[in-house]
Amino acid sequence: PFTAASAKEALSLLDQDNHFDLAILDVQMPEMSGYELIAEIRKRKDLEKLPIMVLTSIGEAGKSKKGFEDYKFLSKPVKSSILYNSLLEILHIPEIDEKKIISVSNADPTLSYQYPFRILLTEDLPINQRVALLILSRLGYTAEVAENGYEALAALENSTFDIIFMDIQMPEMDGLTCTQNICERYPINERPWIIAMTANALEGDRKICTDAGMDDYISKPITSKSITQALIKASEELAKRKQE
Repeated sequence: PFTAASAKEALSLLDQDNHFDLAILDVQMPEMSGYELIAEIRKRKDLEKLPIMVLTSIGEAGKSKKGFEDYKFLSKPVKSSILYNSLLEILHIPEIDEKKIISVSNADPTLSYQYPFRILLTEDLPINQRVALLILSRLGYTAEVAENGYEALAALENSTFDIIFMDIQMPEMDGLTCTQNICERYPINERPWIIAMTANALEGDRKICTDAGMDDYISKPITSKSITQALIKASEELAKRKQE
């Protein structure tokens, strides 16, 4: 998240970058209240439909304030579970049925014994992290998580990984840029096998990934089958790489 200590700072951030997916605003702020900030945000053409969550003090009648009945109000202090469920609701993200994911995965729990990889999962969205980690755990793997390209590069400096599952679209540093950095920093026989994860499934997207230096490509939503096939392929190709 990007943070702002005042409405003025918030508007400055929004004016610099209007690609935010959500704003969480406090009502009681100096100089300009949360309600006034919402009004200013709505004046900006690209932010007319920005989802907004409003934090209020206990007992404050925010929901009854005219013109704000349809906003999502949360009373402070906010419990993590309530915040989580509210985020799913306001961003229209379906709740994950973890039991269902596990039961239909048809995962082989011995795969990690056959292919004992150290895995780095580079993915910014918590809900996608949870799905990937659930699938990997059913295959017998634990994975370290990086939320953007910068974190992935830092993780590589501190640890050795055999496989990186790399999301393409991430804040701060995307997967393509991160992969290009890895290829520049590490010779081919010393760098991990990089598997792109992308919601785009067009043939041209595969070429973009390989041109950036990625070794393989799987489409979202990821499945146990696609992960398993990617790991088996990685084992075969890494063995060839060592022979060369």
